[in-house]
Amino acid sequence: MKQRAVIFGASCLLELSLAYIFMGSVDLLNLMEITVNLMDGDGSQFVRVPYLPAMPLFTWAAGSLNVLWDLPAPFAYKIIPIFFDSLLAVLVYDFALRAGNPRAFLAGLLYALCPMAVLIDSFHVQWEGLLIFFLMLAIHIRTFRAPGGTKYVLYGASLAMSVLIKPVSVIFIPFLVGGDGARVALDFLKNNLLYAAGGLGVGLIFLITQQILGVDTMARLPIIAGYANKGVTIIGLPFAEPFNEFAFLKSHIWLIGPVLYLLYFFFRGRINFPDAVLAAFLFILGFSGISTQYLAWPVALFLATGGWHRGRFMF
Repeated sequence: MKQRAVIFGASCLLELSLAYIFMGSVDLLNLMEITVNLMDGDGSQFVRVPYLPAMPLFTWAAGSLNVLWDLPAPFAYKIIPIFFDSLLAVLVYDFALRAGNPRAFLAGLLYALCPMAVLIDSFHVQWEGLLIFFLMLAIHIRTFRAPGGTKYVLYGASLAMSVLIKPVSVIFIPFLVGGDGARVALDFLKNNLLYAAGGLGVGLIFLITQQILGVDTMARLPIIAGYANKGVTIIGLPFAEPFNEFAFLKSHIWLIGPVLYLLYFFFRGRINFPDAVLAAFLFILGFSGISTQYLAWPVALFLATGGWHRGRFMF
């Protein structure tokens, strides 16, 4: 418990201190505009934002912190991402500890003080910490929790939260299908129905919340799907000659092929779930271009799985 507190405290202290001093990027201004729109009872501005239902709830909460506690507006919008990123640092430690890594504390501390996480949370004001936290939580539950009904509901709900924050996690839904060696088809079916129930339950709660906030999520699906396929890429392989001649490289949909390749080896037991997720992230970053915040995707997993100190890389 003491080590977890040190990791969480170190992350919060560093990121909150810098977050209070510095303003933020244009994304912060966009979040403020959306929040004012939602607090006025009008969700029309959110229609142009390419995210699934979780984001307006978090932006509304950030705006409420600004109003209720009289906090500086830029700082209020950074508190939630920093809180979850600090929890993620603790989760990195816990994952590494349960995996038998003797340097688990160092792994958690490295993420707590990671410059990339600080840049994204305290300056850029992006939500990658939430996306990766809930995805890592799903991986943690899938890997370490004993089989049982609660396990499947929890990791279904955790993955759904990650997808609702940013839809990139949707590609990992097939990796969570499984029955932990269930011997009969009925058990396999039951386990995966519980997995689906956990995910769909979380999605339903957020959809209802959207209706209350005045946001028509169904009308935004084309925008969400388009953004999930393209993202925001500014550098990388698709921009370098001669690869810039191949427009499909800037799309994510073609990466279904490499993901299916990973899925095959995953179900054959040749690669574990954390390494499969890490490899998928690296495929995306390596072949479809990157923006600054995307660089945070593999960091927590790489530290948690221990490859950074053993000199190994997955296979």
